[in-house]
Amino acid sequence: MFITHKLFNYTSPNRAAISEVFSKFLKVLQEGNTLALRELLLPNAKASISMYGESEGVEAIIEGLLNKEETPDIVRYYVTNEYIGIKEKLSQQSVYLTGLFIHKDNVQMDPFWFGGHFVNTYKLTEEGWKISHLRFDLDWHYGTSSYTVNWKIQNRALGWSPDIENPKILSELEAPWRVISQSEETHCEEEEVVGTFHRYAWAFDQGDISLLNDIFTEDAMINMVPIGQVKGRKNII
Repeated sequence: MFITHKLFNYTSPNRAAISEVFSKFLKVLQEGNTLALRELLLPNAKASISMYGESEGVEAIIEGLLNKEETPDIVRYYVTNEYIGIKEKLSQQSVYLTGLFIHKDNVQMDPFWFGGHFVNTYKLTEEGWKISHLRFDLDWHYGTSSYTVNWKIQNRALGWSPDIENPKILSELEAPWRVISQSEETHCEEEEVVGTFHRYAWAFDQGDISLLNDIFTEDAMINMVPIGQVKGRKNII
């Protein structure tokens, strides 16, 4: 089994530490190491995972996250668009995760792909940064896997229906840029550029148009499929 986690080379020690905690969390999911998971979570931590539901407390989260079904032969996680905001002893992180599970047999390899957004809350303790709240919304999936047979795939159709499930992430309340409007950690110029793009990607994916207001200049232009070419901040938004 393998894991891939793309880490940004943060100049801030706190950002680097928080990103490393998340990297360890993904490794725990891969290996089923419950002891390591206990070390990453606060005792009263919460988890809101669209495939599993709500859980509170370390033991309940462990029970919910560590799937007891057949494990895939190969596991790969690829993390992009990581942003971390920090204020005093509180941190909010957003991450996009693409996952791949592969089951091998004598004839072929059956892949299962999926992707979704994480928004995680961290608190600083005497032992370092700990996860206070995990949130994950599954955006898409492709293929079949016995490992995911018990996943609850939510109805994401527009409009209301009796069986619709609310998303686990509400950008208007939980996006890092709203929870911590002004991160107290300093950024180098490269981090500022990357962070601006991550905010754009998040706002676009989440349909949170108001987050785009101060990203574009008045004479900005985009040219992308399937929208085509659009000029001017107002027209883009």
